Amino acid sequence: MKEDKVYQKTTELNGKGHPAQDADTTFAELLEQYLPERLQRGQLVEGQVLRVSREGIIMDIGGKRDAIVPKQEVSKLSETFIAKLFQGAIAPVVITHTPNGNEELEVSLRRGIEEMEWQQADELLKTGEVVERKVIGLNKGGALIEFGTLTGFVPNSHLPTLQYVNDQDTIQRVKEEMIGVTLPLKVIEINHQRRRLVLSAKDAEQAMRQGRLQDLAVGSIVTGRVENIKDFGVFVNLGGVTGLIHVTKLDWFRVAHPSEILSVGDEVQAVVEAVDLERGRIRLNRQAALPDPWQVLPTLHAVGDIIEGAVTNMADFGVFIHLPLGIEGLVHSSELHPADGGFRVLEVGDKVLARIINMTPEQKRLGLSLRQVSPEDEAAWRENHASLAAVEQQD
Repeated sequence: MKEDKVYQKTTELNGKGHPAQDADTTFAELLEQYLPERLQRGQLVEGQVLRVSREGIIMDIGGKRDAIVPKQEVSKLSETFIAKLFQGAIAPVVITHTPNGNEELEVSLRRGIEEMEWQQADELLKTGEVVERKVIGLNKGGALIEFGTLTGFVPNSHLPTLQYVNDQDTIQRVKEEMIGVTLPLKVIEINHQRRRLVLSAKDAEQAMRQGRLQDLAVGSIVTGRVENIKDFGVFVNLGGVTGLIHVTKLDWFRVAHPSEILSVGDEVQAVVEAVDLERGRIRLNRQAALPDPWQVLPTLHAVGDIIEGAVTNMADFGVFIHLPLGIEGLVHSSELHPADGGFRVLEVGDKVLARIINMTPEQKRLGLSLRQVSPEDEAAWRENHASLAAVEQQD
């Protein structure tokens, strides 16, 4: 009957969620399952702060007795660090002494935090994740990085800002400017025993660039800033990656040189046309992000209106006039010269007033006439626009 009661109690315990025991389990074996895990020297465990003083920090680490961070270690901790150790705070510790008899169970907060940081570094090495850390110092070979209580190292060859710098004085000046700066970094090498933690800003930059490239969807509209202008187009910084807008895709009208419409530092919106992940190239189209001027034209002007434009091209059959909207209209040779038989001499770049005589936006055609703008029409147009300009200045 007594044995039946023992097994009955065991079954009741099991009913609370513990693993089922068979009839051959002894009481000693059952008891062992409910004792705290045996603690070993050098083991990393999590503890809860019970009491803080300069004489020692008492912590609950789940053993048979409370653990203590000895006075010798506490005396080396900063006031700022100790202020964070309020009652109930959780912190990692390493067991430094397991007791015999009445001896104290001793743990180290410093080693616990360091060990946790090494584990974090190991995980970052495995995953390749990019993290941000501050430059706290320099040496001849590179930059020193704050990594919690650890100090990481970035070799000169892994600092992108030094990639094209050969002069030693310039290298030193650039590195000194980095102190206090937070850099995106990847862990590339760890040697725990030698306390060697190597990071790379170059690899982090490449990873971020690749990630940014993968995030760019063809057909989407992106915003960036002009960082360089060449004869063939404009380079736009999209935040870690650079895209190119070819001169033919800058606007709806013909652009002779990109500097005519954009400057370094200008904010630009463009449509992503193509992304080459292998070569890291992005092709952009600013024209596609702008309203189609042929659709805007009928909302602003009608046949009979007088508008101002600039001569862009001259041919035997007529003259092309560029309008502020970004489209070109044609003045046929029969509409060039005054009705009184006079002769008009024009050159590329001349500004003229023209009357709209036909407009078919769906076919991208705009017919203009210089002949149908009389001197009186021109005087009235200029007087009206001078008045509008004066009102705008007052506003």
